[in-house]
Amino acid sequence: MKKQMPLTLRLVRWFFPKLEWLSGSLAVEYFEKIFFSPLRYGAPEKELECEQQATLEEIVANGLKIQTYCWGDASKPYVLVMHGWAGRATQFRKFIPELVAAGYQVVGFDGPAHGKSLGKRTIILEF
Repeated sequence: MKKQMPLTLRLVRWFFPKLEWLSGSLAVEYFEKIFFSPLRYGAPEKELECEQQATLEEIVANGLKIQTYCWGDASKPYVLVMHGWAGRATQFRKFIPELVAAGYQVVGFDGPAHGKSLGKRTIILEF
């Protein structure tokens, strides 16, 4: 049985060509907003608890403030955790205590326009 395409994607596929025909520049703006603007949503309480256990620091990359997190002993070998689109470093909250207990420092960051990092639009190459 063939799997049906999600409604949102079907609507975009129907709407975008019509918008492009009406106004090419508006279609480009719409496309950029949808595909380069990650959704932001509030962190659950358990992620906030995980964040409170981290050493927080902001760094500047390409002119944007990026939120970084470190858990565990800085003298230990480290594991870098990297979230996906619309994610946050604290989403690894279930893995972090286990890695620290195994003798690692866990390092993570919120990508540009994600989590507590600044920015509204990004592309995956900026990660």
